[in-house]
Amino acid sequence: MASSVFHPFARLPVELRLQIWDAACVGSPASQRGLQYIDVRNDEAVPIPCDWPKAPGQISTTRINRSAYMIDGGLWRACKESREVIAKNTHFKDWVRIQKRAIVHYEYFYRCSAGWPGGNKSTYPAIINTCEGEEEFRMLVYPANDIFCIQVDDWIDLREQVNDPDIYMSLIRYKRNYHEDDYEDDVGWSIFSELRLKNIALEFDSSWLVDLPEHIYDLADENSARGYLAKLLKQKAYGCLPFCFKGEGIWIVDKEAKWFGNADEHHYMVYRDGNHDTVYQDCDGEYIEVSCDQFTHRYSYDGEFPNAVVFLQRLNSLSFHDCYFEPESPDPSEELPEPENMVKLLVRRDNEVKKTTRRCKRKCDRLGWCICSDDRGNWWEDEDEDMDANIPGHLS
Repeated sequence: MASSVFHPFARLPVELRLQIWDAACVGSPASQRGLQYIDVRNDEAVPIPCDWPKAPGQISTTRINRSAYMIDGGLWRACKESREVIAKNTHFKDWVRIQKRAIVHYEYFYRCSAGWPGGNKSTYPAIINTCEGEEEFRMLVYPANDIFCIQVDDWIDLREQVNDPDIYMSLIRYKRNYHEDDYEDDVGWSIFSELRLKNIALEFDSSWLVDLPEHIYDLADENSARGYLAKLLKQKAYGCLPFCFKGEGIWIVDKEAKWFGNADEHHYMVYRDGNHDTVYQDCDGEYIEVSCDQFTHRYSYDGEFPNAVVFLQRLNSLSFHDCYFEPESPDPSEELPEPENMVKLLVRRDNEVKKTTRRCKRKCDRLGWCICSDDRGNWWEDEDEDMDANIPGHLS
């Protein structure tokens, strides 16, 4: 197989190499944001392992980091030239200068203005450090815009801090003190450079619906992703989460769910003309927010196929409202939020399907969506054969 490495690249004129690096920068429109995967330690977001392929075509044998920041990862780690180009495109040095100024003047970084053309519309970045052997690479994420999907091996620490669940990142952590006062230390002024993650997420797994406890309290005590989510939602329902967190996004990412594009016209994220207001991406594809009503309802002989909406509905049935009768809970006579109204749902954009029609309903209802016509409404000549071939688990 021919090599994908262009060995004479280093012999190209500098101007041409810089043009190539510049063309390789992935420019993101304002409506496009990142889906990042993180671990959490001591209230700070840290990267999951990056296990970079050592050669073209090599496949990783460990968990693969598919975060959006990896899309530009090659530019940050390739060479000095590529790093300079991507740093220029992202205004990295400008942001570092702004952060230094904020620290010196006791100002919050996220309140400082960016002075370049269009800077007033820019989003404040943070750095996530990744390692390859002993070498460290720095890549940019955007705590206010991106969604950060938590992936940890042990949920105990996160569950213990659920009363104050904020997670932070920063652009640069300096080794020395910029202030002249002897009593000032790094801990004292680091708050000026911290950026809080505004959208945290968990990735749905079908195991969430297996052996569910009978009560929400038992589920919230589990050392698991679903246990952490249940406890977080319980606290949000109480109104016990910090004021700054109440309006932030708690997301479930369901990568397998099928969904319909024609949501209720009153829903704030209506799917119009093939575009959503905001698109999130990672290395595997694009994602959009949908409502619970847009999820398909799939059935098998054993019951309903698992998805995030089914899980949220099960949460509501686990005596969820009993939690409101605790001392710190709100007035039980008030209208209380359902779990479905406290969580945002993110699905793969390419998993959109069409609703069944009268012509195909009897055949396609087993799946929950139409598979017997194409995108233009043309019907297959042999509907039975084509439909059966698309039914999961069908044996010909």
